[in-house]
Amino acid sequence: MLICQVPVCELNCQDGIVNGKQAPLIKPSIAVPHSELITLAALRVQKAFIPPPKIRWVSWDPSENLTLNVDGSVDALGPSGEGIIREINGRPKLLFMVRFDSGLSNTKAEFMAALRGLRGASLAGLAISEVHTDSSVLADAVNNSNSRSWDCYYLVRCIRKELRGAKLRHIYREANQVAYALAKDAHTCGSLVSSSLSVFNSHIKALVALDHKRTPSCRLG
Repeated sequence: MLICQVPVCELNCQDGIVNGKQAPLIKPSIAVPHSELITLAALRVQKAFIPPPKIRWVSWDPSENLTLNVDGSVDALGPSGEGIIREINGRPKLLFMVRFDSGLSNTKAEFMAALRGLRGASLAGLAISEVHTDSSVLADAVNNSNSRSWDCYYLVRCIRKELRGAKLRHIYREANQVAYALAKDAHTCGSLVSSSLSVFNSHIKALVALDHKRTPSCRLG
């Protein structure tokens, strides 16, 4: 181990007085390992170059026709899937919260939510232009033919069939607030399908209104 020795000089003084003058303060020699000096210097350099977090302003970005936003989640009561279908002006056409059989992972709940939303739209006679999800796994599995989501292979095939020419896009969660809030409510409300906002709580109504005005949300990173 290399040792850096700090040289000092010695003065003959008593009570800090030399020739009637105050003697300079002399510190004793301190042995500092050379490796520690290098580490401390490196830490100072890293601290100096830490970039500030990036700030993004994200808002709901609908397609030209009908847009389906979906989300899936799992809690102590089991998995569920949620979604909302809206026109370009933000007017809701269909909202749903569906409880699934226990045993599904959160990833499979995301896939099931997309499939249930597409099938619900088909039964209601609604032609979906785009499906929006904040699950990058779901988006990659559906859009990438080389995806390795083998455990969801059957669901992927069903989703591709139900898309009927519609696109599936990955979006940030901040642009998927309504579906995310529905996912939280599904754990307490159970299954529900409606074309009216009146049966949903004030929080859901407020988020729909914010999306209607394209109000952005702040996203860090």
